Amino acid sequence: MKKLFVILLAFIMTGCSSFPQRDAGTVENYGLTTVCQRISGEKTAGKNGWYELIKHTDGTADITFTDISTATRSPLADATAIDSPYGSLSAVFVADGYVYHYFYGFPESMGKEENNSILYQYDTDGKLLQTKVFEAEEKFTIGSAVVSDGENLYFSGYGNEKFNIYTVNQNNLEAQTFYQSDDQFELTGGYKNQLVLFVIKDGKRTMELLDTFTLERKVLFETRFPWYMLDENRLYNYQDQKSVLKTYSLENGRQSDIRLFDKDDCVNNWQIPYSATGGRYLAVYTSQYEGNYEKTYIYDLHTEKLTEVQRFYGKAVPAKIGDRIYYLAPASEQRVFLNSGLTERIDYNYIIVSLENLCDGNGNNIKVENQIEYR
Repeated sequence: MKKLFVILLAFIMTGCSSFPQRDAGTVENYGLTTVCQRISGEKTAGKNGWYELIKHTDGTADITFTDISTATRSPLADATAIDSPYGSLSAVFVADGYVYHYFYGFPESMGKEENNSILYQYDTDGKLLQTKVFEAEEKFTIGSAVVSDGENLYFSGYGNEKFNIYTVNQNNLEAQTFYQSDDQFELTGGYKNQLVLFVIKDGKRTMELLDTFTLERKVLFETRFPWYMLDENRLYNYQDQKSVLKTYSLENGRQSDIRLFDKDDCVNNWQIPYSATGGRYLAVYTSQYEGNYEKTYIYDLHTEKLTEVQRFYGKAVPAKIGDRIYYLAPASEQRVFLNSGLTERIDYNYIIVSLENLCDGNGNNIKVENQIEYR
């Protein structure tokens, strides 16, 4: 989920010569959690299932919910027919009991005038609670994580020729500039009372911590690529060597390299579901194919065991529901014909599969009933 929040806005900063300061005496009330690594995805885990942004051919979108208790995939009450023109960008994420849809206009590469950016806040049943419209002329960061202190959301962006950390209060969606710098940076996570930043300055690329009380930065190490939160106190990077997962402990500064395959070119992608599993289980997608399927593995950080699992048409999305971990997985393609058969779109038939069944391959899966009306 990368892209987001970069919103905000020249008008936020107008007349602001100093930024909000936090009371260091209340540090225990400000434990920061990483809501998502990047606001770029259209499917995200919730408390009892999965929220998803479905875009239609008529320039609108629905937010749907796949409920694990009923095994149904259906639109939310107030979250249907949302304006979403072709080529525009948007994403959905969940934070502190709210569902957010962030619409941020057209990418610059399309050469179109940007629309206003809009943040929609829903309750978990899909009731629209608040809407915030931001100014269109702001530049958007394509890579911010979203961090929460329980009351405010933090994200990085660019405005007024500065790189900024913005906050949005979840009670009223009021936005403020929290921190700004001439140095280029990207927010990648939150740790205790510190924000984790990937910084580019004077030709150097570093991972740094920003203290949210003092607003002082501390350099951790140099790196070619950003590192993201793996769990509550570890960062990870897999881009230096695709078959090696690099981790860094924010508690003691130790770095470890976990090699899973002999060849570096056989891994396409990692999926680090920190928000769903606490960073214990990692999905690894390889470039080794069987028919139309990527070979997929689950790596358990606790047991250091790598297990090949069932293969699907696309990437499965994990969610921690109760004490168990489930995956929403595309089992087969679904072709939908619209406009009297002139328009074809591809969706998927989904199944819900537990982590245990995914790893032992017993095929005991739950088929999801699709209740979406495409248009």
